[in-house]
Amino acid sequence: VAATAIGVLDRSGCAACHTAPRGRGNVNLYTAAGVFSPDVSPTDILASLTRAERAMPLNQAPLSREGLAAVEAWAKLAKR
Repeated sequence: VAATAIGVLDRSGCAACHTAPRGRGNVNLYTAAGVFSPDVSPTDILASLTRAERAMPLNQAPLSREGLAAVEAWAKLAKR
């Protein structure tokens, strides 16, 4: 589930800002530590994709319903 969600984020243009050496917002999609940071959870990432103002990915098309569903499934699993 996590790999699917991260793949969606990567293909959606998120990696343009969220890669090494230090991803913006403490999110780095290319390292496990950057994706599973204690500072940022999958739930936080989902919130940034769905908020009304400054929704991510910034200056990109919003994620498809399927893409959002993949990230939402990941966030639900991470809450357990």
